[in-house]
Amino acid sequence: LGLSSGTSVYGYAENNDAAVANTSDTLQITSSNPKVLAISGAPSGTTSIASGSALPTITAESSGTATLTIQDVSDPAMPKVSATIAVSVGSATQIVGVNPNNTTDTAYTFPSTSGLIGPFTLQVQDGGGNDVPLTNGPVTLTASQVDAILGLPTGTGIATSTTSGDVQYVTIGNDQSSVQVWVDNGSGALDSASTTATPAAALTTLAPTLKAMSVSGDTVTLTFTDPFTQSSANPAAFTATTSGGSTSPTTATVSGNTVTLTFTSAPSGTLTWTVDTATSTTPLTTAYGASLAAGSVTAPS
Repeated sequence: LGLSSGTSVYGYAENNDAAVANTSDTLQITSSNPKVLAISGAPSGTTSIASGSALPTITAESSGTATLTIQDVSDPAMPKVSATIAVSVGSATQIVGVNPNNTTDTAYTFPSTSGLIGPFTLQVQDGGGNDVPLTNGPVTLTASQVDAILGLPTGTGIATSTTSGDVQYVTIGNDQSSVQVWVDNGSGALDSASTTATPAAALTTLAPTLKAMSVSGDTVTLTFTDPFTQSSANPAAFTATTSGGSTSPTTATVSGNTVTLTFTSAPSGTLTWTVDTATSTTPLTTAYGASLAAGSVTAPS
């Protein structure tokens, strides 16, 4: 209907002249598939209202088709109104943490069990909360980002299998819809503790992070967690200390998740970068829409 969220829609029984037949009549509203089209307060897919009342909230829950029918049960001679509605999933926009008991955005209480606890699931979803494959990946999460998505204390160890040790990164590959992880409770610090209920994390907020840095002569190579969509960067966004003082590189080329900076002389000390706001260029951005955040790293001596 093209209405704003929160707008009320009212249902009236009308005769053939489009006049309200009887405002005391009862209207029955039915969704043939409540898993696709859910009617608020009607888990079975059927509810009733008085003619002239606001229609209940009807929400597209998942992909598929459902027929929505409204009929005047007080006067069966009145024609019923029905429409078949197709619901399609959208593109991946967020990652939600799913607890071992299959709940989301809900605090999870850990058992008093040492070792690895799980599996927890990092689930890719569209904006409507539908589970979808990642088509603009990969997305590589740091252990700290996984902690935040699952509502864990920062620094909690994360493993990707029951036999692996703690990992620094967890990757959801392109065309994957989820990945399982285990929480390390080796020290018992989480015994009977609870996670924090956390909403889904938007992909655009999961900024790529630096994984490695190498220096060869006057060239610096920065390797980040995920590939960028650009082939070059604005040199002015990077600064390092060289024999000539604080300076920016002469060139900044990008290939996948690698940024190569060329200086006039070998850099030393701290290399910093800022979010590129120059009008002639765009910030380094991943395929899933997250931009490189400002950061710094110390050059090896």
